[in-house]
Amino acid sequence: MRLAEQYAKNVNAVISQVRLSRGQFFVLVEGKSDYRFLRSHVGSEVSVVMVEGRESVVNATRILGSFRRDNFVGVVDADLLCVVQRVEDLPRLVHVSLADDQSESCIDLEACLMRTQALEKVCLEAFGDRVESAGGVEEVARRIREWLRTTAAAIGSYRAAVMEHVRAGDRVASLASFGECWSTDWQRFLDARAMTCDEGALERVMQEHITPADKFSAVRQTAADFASRCCSGWLLCRGHDMSRLLTMHFNAMGAPIGGPADVERALRMSFDRQMLERTAFGRKLLAFLS
Repeated sequence: MRLAEQYAKNVNAVISQVRLSRGQFFVLVEGKSDYRFLRSHVGSEVSVVMVEGRESVVNATRILGSFRRDNFVGVVDADLLCVVQRVEDLPRLVHVSLADDQSESCIDLEACLMRTQALEKVCLEAFGDRVESAGGVEEVARRIREWLRTTAAAIGSYRAAVMEHVRAGDRVASLASFGECWSTDWQRFLDARAMTCDEGALERVMQEHITPADKFSAVRQTAADFASRCCSGWLLCRGHDMSRLLTMHFNAMGAPIGGPADVERALRMSFDRQMLERTAFGRKLLAFLS
């Protein structure tokens, strides 16, 4: 992997390799975790290559497209970019995981995994036989998934609002510090055991993190607009936020399987080829590989 990481930093080398290759198909991905994930779901005849960072994958896809190459596809998270502004419209770029129907869409791999049976498998790993007394693993996962969706969407509406104001030229600070304090400040608006979210308390916490203070009222209104626009909420759900929430719930229930990174790893390991075929991005990716 170390050599792959070094190679990933040289985007021009990746572009040259794809251009000069004959009989080899390439999948360009953002980073190590994406590499490991897709490497286990595509055939050995397909070369999965890291192109460090989302923007690098997009640029490489754009450049290779200009050379009319058809032996590659780029795969990137849609991210909140898809609600703040339009995502890139490139023929050989697959966004994880946008579907024609908004209700079937989500914005990154982690959120996509939460919508699959991978969540059921992780819940079974975390709770064991306790799921039976709680209605079965499918019911347990359904309740957790619904809480993750509504809570992550409430958080995501503020993230999207901040992005929108920055894009419009407002000098609004990012919410990086909010993400860093998930194990402390988030408990002020969450009851992870009961799976509830106090949106009034969330608003007060957000007010502390969004600066300058005189911008908060406008940001709050923009957040409400995004929440109204994204009806199901999935397009506002950032996967890393969902992983943190799920970690908090597991810990509160006395069923820890590690931190957020461990939860994400467990979800990826629980995902199989049949699940891939049921996702919007999986169907698009497999169409390029067929």
